Amino acid sequence: VTASYNPTRLFSDSFLLNNGVHYHIAHLFSLFEFALTAYLYPASKTPSLYTLVGIVLTVAGQLLRSMAMIHAHNNFSHILAYKKRTDHQLVTTGVYAWTRHPSYVGFSYWAVGTQIMLGNKLAAVGFVGTLWLFFSRRIRAEEASLVEFFGQSYVEYRKKVGTGLPFI
Repeated sequence: VTASYNPTRLFSDSFLLNNGVHYHIAHLFSLFEFALTAYLYPASKTPSLYTLVGIVLTVAGQLLRSMAMIHAHNNFSHILAYKKRTDHQLVTTGVYAWTRHPSYVGFSYWAVGTQIMLGNKLAAVGFVGTLWLFFSRRIRAEEASLVEFFGQSYVEYRKKVGTGLPFI
């Protein structure tokens, strides 16, 4: 999506390869849990209602994240900005009218949905915690810059629209 709608902001970090050690640990734990439970309890990997719920969350999360990237267009970047670009605009319409951080919400649904779909109960809980920790820190840093960039306009927007993530 970034390559199609925002190629000027496409970097190697856009592919989520450098999101810190917690991100890699969560994925390794997920693979380990899946392999171990598939080996010890193969029936636990039989498709069920949870599989469908996971697929729905994964698809909905990807759609929300993609819609955020498309709607924000040149204002979207995977890398936090600490200096305002001359073309940077505050986006408050479309999916940004539902949540201040639709990309983060979408990624969270997607990531937890993958674990539910795979039947990884422990990894699903771990992903919730890991994502909350990551996004709570990132949102605090990002919003400090957004207040600096857009002043009272962002403060007013923040009063009206939530983050979309619990307790952040």
